[in-house]
Amino acid sequence: MDRPILIHVGMPKTGTTSLQMNLFVRHSGIQYLGKPLTVFSHEIAQLTRGITYDPALSNPDGLSEFERSVVRPLMSQSELPLVISEEEFSSSTPTSRISRDEIADRLLALFPQAQILITIRRQQEAIPSLYHHMQQMGLIGEMGFEQWFEAYFSNAEGASVFDYQEVEQRFSSRFGSRQVHIVPFELMRHNSALFVAQVCALMKADTSEGLQVWGDGEVRNPRQGRAVVCTPNQSLRIVRRYRDGNRDLTRIRHLNLERWDYAI
Repeated sequence: MDRPILIHVGMPKTGTTSLQMNLFVRHSGIQYLGKPLTVFSHEIAQLTRGITYDPALSNPDGLSEFERSVVRPLMSQSELPLVISEEEFSSSTPTSRISRDEIADRLLALFPQAQILITIRRQQEAIPSLYHHMQQMGLIGEMGFEQWFEAYFSNAEGASVFDYQEVEQRFSSRFGSRQVHIVPFELMRHNSALFVAQVCALMKADTSEGLQVWGDGEVRNPRQGRAVVCTPNQSLRIVRRYRDGNRDLTRIRHLNLERWDYAI
């Protein structure tokens, strides 16, 4: 039987830090490769950043060498179920020349048997949260939310970051729909025990320990600050941009997104 592998590809601002800090890094029943361990391990950082940034991996020989010199040594350190988490796997980043499609291709080539976890969040909350994150990271200077929002939505590539139906199709077309799983952020907020149980089942890891380490953790997301709220006009534009994709995702994946007030 193939070793269980779960790759959490994001999305950004959908509880990724909570999963990484409170569950993945604390659960003794998995081998975890991802944040915050990338700060302490050059090898783990090389794995996640190589997939999202390294142009040498676009060459088949370069990808094979990456698998031999980076992936295999890390995987050989444990026989436990493997979990990899990096939100840039779904969104890429403006500082990377590697497209989202190519990142998905690399993941498929390196981990064809993997299960894919996509966490999503109501776009009316995820988008302001992304702005706040970029502001705190010093990536947008003094740009206000309204100016940033206009720049974001004038760019089809930027607006597509939170098109969950497109992300689902990107990974399902490569890994197969049965290997792709979607869990809403809102479930973590309203029923954290069920949220953790679902993720533990995907990790093939003990749920009772998952619930314990999750409950023991005080940090959900260490970044604090004043929240930004969309104006009625901005909310309407978000609804128009994402409702068709959300509706298709609801139908295809049998998700009750209406319950969480997603644009449908």
